[in-house]
Amino acid sequence: MKRWLGLLCLFSLYSSGSARAAENSGTPLTFSVLTYQVQSASSENMPVIGHKLDDFDIAGIQGCFAQCEDLLNAAHHPNKYYFNERPYWWHRSNSGLASLSNFPLIEVKKLHYKAQVNLVNDDTSKGILLMRYDVNGHILDLYNTQMQPGEEKLNAAARQFQTLELVQYVGLESPAEHTVILIGDFNMSGAKPTIKSKLNLQDPAESLHGWLDNQFDRVLFRSGSNTVFKPIAWKDMSEVFVDAGGAPLAASAPIAVHFSLE
Repeated sequence: MKRWLGLLCLFSLYSSGSARAAENSGTPLTFSVLTYQVQSASSENMPVIGHKLDDFDIAGIQGCFAQCEDLLNAAHHPNKYYFNERPYWWHRSNSGLASLSNFPLIEVKKLHYKAQVNLVNDDTSKGILLMRYDVNGHILDLYNTQMQPGEEKLNAAARQFQTLELVQYVGLESPAEHTVILIGDFNMSGAKPTIKSKLNLQDPAESLHGWLDNQFDRVLFRSGSNTVFKPIAWKDMSEVFVDAGGAPLAASAPIAVHFSLE
């Protein structure tokens, strides 16, 4: 990955080689994961974002509606998936979820949330995209989601029920031996205690820095029972995802985590 060294400097660490090189070295495998909400990005910025995603081994995208194919086509990951189905014909938008990876893909699963603000008038299609990867002989379940936005009573209630759906879905799909990463736009700030406690997940921002910010976009994880899986760096990558004039490519902050797996 041509710009990987520069990104590692932004992570304030240095590691020679990419995830692929580490696979055969006998040392713990290290790789990067990015989550990015791009709904506000212009059509001109979508391929720029896709090109910049090449510096990350795994990327989960939310809010990828108009020109999402331009973003995906600009990225060079061998495995890409766009969850573009709508649960009902009257919904104007699909889930807006896309995931990309350099690791071998085992299977794809997906789910639309049943909880919605209004079944008839709500035109959104919030959901969950599960990408199951083979990472150096270990199974990694990557969950990508976007949950109901808004602080109105009905919105908050829908988001609460979506939280329960998410917890149940991960619990059913990921046995203890699977390593799990849950990324996305949760539209909830803070620790999200229900999701974290019910699924035994950790937040790298808390694990590495001892604090939790108020960002809605997060990366959560847990190690498999047969693996040692831990974060070694957490970084807001906003300074990387800018256009030629230095303006942000999208309003949300892209969050990256560098992991070690053995």
